[in-house]
Amino acid sequence: MSQYTIKGFLTLKVLMSIVIISLLLAGMVVVAHNQLTYNVTIHSHGLIRRFLEYYVCKNENTYQLLDSSNNVIEEGSDFSTLVNDAVSLVENAGLGTVYICEGVHIASSPIMLASNVALKGMAEDPGKVVIKQGDNQLWYPGVIGIVEASNVEIAYLTVDMTGTPLVNGSSWPLKGNGISFRDDDNNNGNIHIHDVRVLNAGCYGIKTHFGSNITIHDVYIEGAWWDCMNIASTNVTIRNVEGTNWGDVGIAMFRSKYGTVENCFLHDAMEPPGGGSSGVFGFTIEGLGAEQVVVTNVTVSNAQYGFAVYTGTKHLVANCTVTDVSANVLGGNGNNVTNCRIINGGHLEIRGVGNKVLNCTFVNTEIATQDNPSDFQIIGNEIVNADNGIWFWSSSSNVLIQGNHIYCNTTPPITEYAIDLGYHTYNVNITIIYNDFTYNGIPNFKLGVLNLEESTNINLIIENNIGYP
Repeated sequence: MSQYTIKGFLTLKVLMSIVIISLLLAGMVVVAHNQLTYNVTIHSHGLIRRFLEYYVCKNENTYQLLDSSNNVIEEGSDFSTLVNDAVSLVENAGLGTVYICEGVHIASSPIMLASNVALKGMAEDPGKVVIKQGDNQLWYPGVIGIVEASNVEIAYLTVDMTGTPLVNGSSWPLKGNGISFRDDDNNNGNIHIHDVRVLNAGCYGIKTHFGSNITIHDVYIEGAWWDCMNIASTNVTIRNVEGTNWGDVGIAMFRSKYGTVENCFLHDAMEPPGGGSSGVFGFTIEGLGAEQVVVTNVTVSNAQYGFAVYTGTKHLVANCTVTDVSANVLGGNGNNVTNCRIINGGHLEIRGVGNKVLNCTFVNTEIATQDNPSDFQIIGNEIVNADNGIWFWSSSSNVLIQGNHIYCNTTPPITEYAIDLGYHTYNVNITIIYNDFTYNGIPNFKLGVLNLEESTNINLIIENNIGYP
């Protein structure tokens, strides 16, 4: 019995020892984990990469480059030099983040990011980490540059280009871009820009040139002399962007393919225009090769032009709101505008081949043809109080106008015609069916429902409309 008791006691001691040792080992693992998160090894393509963190902070009149253990790696007076040195350290290690401490910092030269490097403000509040452009900045790339690099993140900071000089006092600024990504070989990408502000860029707030897989979200851009964003890349996602006081285009999808722009607010463009020689636009889709750009839930207010789809194919503008502009453009081939509201929008010009306007609301805005479009459809729209509901400014062919409600609700009426087929136009294969041209059961137009007298129309079909003849 005593042997059993001793044996049981020893067994209990062994078990207790095992438990204590296990707890100690677990604690050591936790401590090691907490201390070494900056130095994790990652095996990728046969290489051993370490994830490093460096910090650039201001200490009275100098800057310090610190590692994650608060060791001073480098000290100096030039902010840009220390940031670029930190980027080089991370690049050599293979992966990591450079953090900028809170405050206002002057960039005397461009900050150039490399592959697998993130640049972030420590505060996770872009208003608390401000990088101001110094007087000696080159035009390109501007304040932050990404050239021939991949897997880059920029977050939680403000790029402020206010007050830097113009070239010889002219209207062409020296300041350049806020953030630039350039990939001439077109084999880099995975760029993520978020929670960033760009103020008073001399050219573009954010510019991408080729490359792919670009994500930009939760960004505020104000005062760009040209575009808030000029995007010339593939597989681009832009969301939750506010742009204001720009000089040419709020968001320009220039030669972009497979892009998405959603939930953006572009308002109060620059007056007079800054860099824009042909007007100031809310958003555009333009350039050779543009394809499959989708713009949804974007609001444009108080610009010279709302939106312009100039080139390319398979684009979609949907669920957007445009107010207080003078014109909009739907061109290219096989593009759609659907479920949009255009209020006090001047007109929507239809150009190109095979485009459609579907289920939109136009208030004080007419639909007009321009540059001899063909094979287009205007279906299911509400058009109220326009100068003319639909106006053929140029000859058109193979047109379907169906199921629209075109009316004027003012007394006296301000709309001349529901549909004006133009002055000295030559139109072929025009079908006008199942439309409603009445308000409170009667047509209410200054001159009439349809103007057919001043145009030549071949194979014109007008059937099953309310209010005409």
